Amino acid sequence: MYRALYRKWRPKTFSDVVGQVHVTQTLSNELNFSRISHAYLFVGPRGTGKTTCAKILAKAVNCLNLNNGNACCECEICRGIEDGSIMDVMELDAASNNSVNDIRSLCENAYFIPARSKYRVYIIDEVHMLSAGAFAALLKTLEEPPLHVIFILATTEIHKLPATILSRCQRFEFNRIDNNVIAERLLHIANCENIELGKDAALMIARSASGALRDALSLLDKCAGVQKVIDIKTISDILGLVSKDYLSNLISFIKEGNIAKILKLLDEIYLASKDMLRLCEELIQYFRNIMIAKIVDNSKEILSMTDEEHKEISVVSSWFSLSEIIFILDEFQNCLNKSSTGYSDHRIELELTLIKVCERRNKGNSLSVSSPSQSGEDGIKSKIHEDSIEIEPEVNHSETEFPSLLKAEGNIKKELMPMNRWPEVIKKLEAHSKVIAAAFSGSTAYISGNFILIDAPKKVAFELLRKSAQRDQVRVAVQDITGVSYKLGPYKNSESGESRDKNQLREFIKRAENEGIPVTEIN
Repeated sequence: MYRALYRKWRPKTFSDVVGQVHVTQTLSNELNFSRISHAYLFVGPRGTGKTTCAKILAKAVNCLNLNNGNACCECEICRGIEDGSIMDVMELDAASNNSVNDIRSLCENAYFIPARSKYRVYIIDEVHMLSAGAFAALLKTLEEPPLHVIFILATTEIHKLPATILSRCQRFEFNRIDNNVIAERLLHIANCENIELGKDAALMIARSASGALRDALSLLDKCAGVQKVIDIKTISDILGLVSKDYLSNLISFIKEGNIAKILKLLDEIYLASKDMLRLCEELIQYFRNIMIAKIVDNSKEILSMTDEEHKEISVVSSWFSLSEIIFILDEFQNCLNKSSTGYSDHRIELELTLIKVCERRNKGNSLSVSSPSQSGEDGIKSKIHEDSIEIEPEVNHSETEFPSLLKAEGNIKKELMPMNRWPEVIKKLEAHSKVIAAAFSGSTAYISGNFILIDAPKKVAFELLRKSAQRDQVRVAVQDITGVSYKLGPYKNSESGESRDKNQLREFIKRAENEGIPVTEIN
């Protein structure tokens, strides 16, 4: 019978495991120094090696010829555990055995001495699926287990485990595996299996697996069932992805703001039986890559791309401003959320979203911008109302400076108080837009009178605050958390250098204040 690749190539020792060195090295050292814990907790995304490492550990603690923390895989105990003839190692799927009686029976059997091996090992997979009663039944044995028993718990949802269970386990975090590491492993396996796989195709499989080696191997297996020579087209067809030409043309039409061409191309893609929901996901990923390329130096390392792909992304990133990329990502994310509910037509939702994106782009291209060469009061547009003044400086689209908004609506007090609930505001923002919340990640805020002053390490955060729609979302989130309606502004370090333009603005503001008009600076 044919064995799936992920089963055939499942690691048998810690040295075979890829992408989790921080886990395997620690476990090997513990075995070498005979510092074996009575309970382990393996946490991480699916397909990253939790169950595999649990089985390797169960074999290693019982191995008769342990070699540098690795099981020999040759002694009678190792072979018995591998073929299932030794019953001292038991694996329980908590998804289907989650009742109190299931766990109570397990705990009762745990007190029996092992039949052939040194330790009786219980591997409980998807442990977060246990009921509250089952956790209570497990707790006592987990707290004071017999000396011959080891528990290994594995979960993808650590937040569902009671604190009483967490505190009694030695915890190991399994990370998503780097795309390049997965690609190298795929190339090695493909070579051993006489499968022709190019580096570009291996990287494409790795990216689609989202850090899960098991998923990558399953996709390789599926591709190999179609043909032995696996290329980009083969993978795209199996995943239901649109061709590179379709995607490139679609991005070009978005750049042009050409709605008619977009709708015609979308019709071709639809008639080619491509999934509109998957296309939306591809567009989100593509614009995310553009955003990373625009913001991050040496972005190729983050994006895990070939030189040719990265060059293309870098060129496309110059077509869009950062604020426009964020707007587009927001719109596609909203489209995906609506389409995922199942109550809307995926094609219509995507068409509407692309029309909105093009309309925004066409409006942006039609706006006139004052010349950066203008200086002083001539370069500033001002609107004076009864007792307030709104001053908007000339727009600077350089990569290193951001335009600011100065608005006279009350005075900012000199005393600043840290806003302790700012993390709650960011959490609240996630419900409306994960992109906006991500932009404010790592930021802090201060309360000054009726202002919230934001200190954000990412320039994109202040780019967002310049847009009324995004600024309003932040205001609403602040009001929901605090119950108070605050105005927003940037926190500026008084020790930082000031440009000539800012000095000119301050001079202008000073004149306004001399006329009895209070002026406040916000972003």
